Amino acid sequence: MSQHSPWWGRGAVLTFLGVVFAGCTQVQTYPARDFYRYQCEGGKTFDVTVAPDKNSAVVKFADQEWTMTRTMSASGANFTDGAKVLWMKEDKALIEDTSEVLFRKCTSVASVP
Repeated sequence: MSQHSPWWGRGAVLTFLGVVFAGCTQVQTYPARDFYRYQCEGGKTFDVTVAPDKNSAVVKFADQEWTMTRTMSASGANFTDGAKVLWMKEDKALIEDTSEVLFRKCTSVASVP
């Protein structure tokens, strides 16, 4: 029996894996702005400040402030603090926790503080 490498060899496998995983790399371009103010159902409002690297966000509502980290998202942007989740897409957003939607039908009304 021959000791030769299979036709696909180690180099071909590494090249293939590089191409596959390169497609998994997500360039963080959304959210496009650093600051959002949202107006929601029931007259509620909240502000979101997104970090320059797009990997975290701070949500401010009344006297509360939540620091959230980015999570995987098929589209738009999702941030969580482990209990609450902020979903953002285009000019829409919502915040939910483990048991209920806290802010619903939210639309961005400002892009600068």
